[in-house]
Amino acid sequence: KTETKAGKLAGVPLNTANGEIVTKYVESSILEVEGTEASTCVPDVRHPAVWTFINEAERSADLGLAPGYAILPGATVAQALPDDHPFIKAAEFTKYTIAVTKRKEDEARASSVYDLYAPGEPIVSFDSFLDGESIRNEDLVAWVTIAKEHVPRTEDVPLITNFGTSFGLKPWNMFDKNAGMDVQRSAPVK
Repeated sequence: KTETKAGKLAGVPLNTANGEIVTKYVESSILEVEGTEASTCVPDVRHPAVWTFINEAERSADLGLAPGYAILPGATVAQALPDDHPFIKAAEFTKYTIAVTKRKEDEARASSVYDLYAPGEPIVSFDSFLDGESIRNEDLVAWVTIAKEHVPRTEDVPLITNFGTSFGLKPWNMFDKNAGMDVQRSAPVK
């Protein structure tokens, strides 16, 4: 996880009483284990972060950086219902925009079609997937929730208008430079 943070730099000569300056910096960390606080994310615009999945065994020749991919959530909404609400128990994955777990054959789906028939007692408990196992250097699953809150309006009658949701995958330290720079220039059409 790579986060943009703000902090103080000590010892920078300024005309301030305490001699410190607040600046922005980037801090990266590697997630070690699964968990509801450890390997889940709900984006916060005040604390931007990028979640990357890297191969620590590989390194780029020029810079020595581990290649991988970043997950970039598009416009989304956070779950507003409390964790003990019956709907949340039936769809626990909606609490997170991104959740990372170790890949397991018996954890193929985040919910069951039957969970909504008895929402207080779901067949699949997504939070049980986040059981504290090590995720470093393992095959991982990134569970990405792209949510949209539908607020009805008169233009939705008789048919609800389309609205988009999305997320992106972006190469992260895969190439030594912008790969688009290698695209051949097209010849003018006469």
